[in-house]
Amino acid sequence: MARGGGHLACAGSHRRSGTAARRYPTRRQANGRGPAEAQLSASAARLPTYTSTGAPLTPSRVVPSGLGVAGDGAVTASSHPCKARVAVPCHRVGVVSTRTRQDQTAAEPSLGAARLAGWGRALDLLVSALLPPRDGIARLTLRHALSTLALLVLLPIGLAYHWLGFALDEILFRGYRRLPVRAPLFILGVPRSGTTALHHLLAHDPRLTTMRTWECLFAPAISWRYLWRGIARLDARLGSPGAWLVNRAASRLSRGLEGVHPIGLDAPEEDYLALLPRLSCFILVVAFPDAPGLWRLGRGDHGLTGPERRRLMAAYRRCIQRHLYFHGGHRRYLAKNAAFAPLAGSLLEAFPDARVIACLREPAGALSSQLASLDPALSSLHGPYRRDVLRERMISQLGLGYDTLLEQLPRLPAGRAVLLPLPAQRRGLAAAVRACYRELGLPLAPPLKNRLAAADAAARHHRSGHRHQLAHWNLDAASVRHRFADVTALLDLTGEYAVPAHRLPSRPPQPPRDHHGIAVITPAPARRHRLGCRAGA
Repeated sequence: MARGGGHLACAGSHRRSGTAARRYPTRRQANGRGPAEAQLSASAARLPTYTSTGAPLTPSRVVPSGLGVAGDGAVTASSHPCKARVAVPCHRVGVVSTRTRQDQTAAEPSLGAARLAGWGRALDLLVSALLPPRDGIARLTLRHALSTLALLVLLPIGLAYHWLGFALDEILFRGYRRLPVRAPLFILGVPRSGTTALHHLLAHDPRLTTMRTWECLFAPAISWRYLWRGIARLDARLGSPGAWLVNRAASRLSRGLEGVHPIGLDAPEEDYLALLPRLSCFILVVAFPDAPGLWRLGRGDHGLTGPERRRLMAAYRRCIQRHLYFHGGHRRYLAKNAAFAPLAGSLLEAFPDARVIACLREPAGALSSQLASLDPALSSLHGPYRRDVLRERMISQLGLGYDTLLEQLPRLPAGRAVLLPLPAQRRGLAAAVRACYRELGLPLAPPLKNRLAAADAAARHHRSGHRHQLAHWNLDAASVRHRFADVTALLDLTGEYAVPAHRLPSRPPQPPRDHHGIAVITPAPARRHRLGCRAGA
């Protein structure tokens, strides 16, 4: 390992060893230099070209392991095993930091360790469902018990299916690990803020690639993607009877959800569903509403430890790399995840060149719509549940989404992040998309440009079939506005234009919105009680 976290990387590979001999001094040309130094120079020219993130390295200089860089740019021997003692000029060499790669390797567990961790999380989820707390969301009803029994059977089968696919990937397609993830485009935001419609529109950009529903749910593994694609091609030759049955079943299962979240097997979908085999997907709170680990996951940067965040991002990177391997690594990756808003800091740390479009909505509408969208699924799986507990937890989740986005995105330099209020999408979608692309430095591809006018007209005339009211949850608009007054004071969420994030001041970390502190003012001296706190303080 080189000093300063550098590793050996060559800016160009050569087909024959003679190329290296011509480009670097031979033993005779080195004026007395020993064979170790000459061998070192020759070997430097044959190494592959990668940076710490897997991107191609531009021509510069390479510092071999154990060598330092002098002030004049020459490479000096320090502690290389060959015991070099002279400067080795390398006109095509440079120092490449490996700290990012080392962190990713250290954060990522082996496949066996990941499987064990996954089974441990599965056990925690099932225990939380079998023994719901008295003050939790779910009640111990017959419907809840039947749902839990079904999960006891289906969850191990699903995990075994997915982990078998991942194991086959490591044998058959291990090259996916070497694919770089270059400048991905993330659509973040608070729930119910137009992220789905924007995702579906940007998916028409041929320069972008995004995950589809069938890939997220049934084939996050490369092996299963090839398997299901082969089955689909065979089915097409037979007249597509299988596709007809699958689409019919999907339409029946998604009946009633058209106004909440349109579902199609080949439609663009949130790729955090690809983390379901790892049981690190926040949507699982619908099936396991009282699992502490899921709610801690939902708190994102505020709830997970540093190692946990790095492991989660390493697993997410592998999901993206598998997708790029299957579809071609030359395209920019597009992802939409409203649930990733509390993880904005972790995302930007794991993907430092990412671009972000953050969709926002005024809190009252976002909260009401989110609660109403969760209600049918929770009622179907668990029967009557404690709506007041869910309400307070979702208020906290919504606050974390706003706070994390407004803490992290304004810190980015210009051209990295855009804030997009929902009215900007409804009343000027074409102009909003153009503004986002212009701010992020992305070229507007003709296929996407041709769709903007029609998408703009559809957005202006769209009327959602999703009906929701705050009163159904014992809330009113005034109380919600009061809870989120700091957010609306910082940003106009009713604006009809995109706002570059760097123009906003960065906010310091905010206290949780579900924490109602009580201050006791007393002249009595402070004294310590049994819990370790000081009474009267």
